[in-house]
Amino acid sequence: LTFAMVFIAGEGLLSYTSSGVAKCFGTRWQNGSALHSILRTRNYGTPSLARFFRNHTSVEKMLTYAMIVFESCFAVCAFLPQPWLTTWLAVGAIFHVSCAVFMGLNQFLLPFIATYPALIIVNGFIHHLPMSG
Repeated sequence: LTFAMVFIAGEGLLSYTSSGVAKCFGTRWQNGSALHSILRTRNYGTPSLARFFRNHTSVEKMLTYAMIVFESCFAVCAFLPQPWLTTWLAVGAIFHVSCAVFMGLNQFLLPFIATYPALIIVNGFIHHLPMSG
């Protein structure tokens, strides 16, 4: 059971982190225009939200960069104390619900959130490791 929880948590951490790091190399992610670009597409679009971001570029840039930082630094949640871990995972859940609602990316909602119990368990293991010194 312990190995399975560590494996599932590791997969979740790797998935988030690799997604965030990959965004660092995308031109539209770098210049902060990725959300507008994605939301105006036919497959993942929400025209009203795309217009909002087109008219509020500072909000778009803030959210774009926040998403990159959040995903790239996701592994930090394994070490966070409570209640910070709960807050971090709640932000992740809100992110996935938002992607499902506004972009139709509902295939990520349950698989990513399903790793959260394993992350909580591994976080507990880490906080209960005996400290040498």
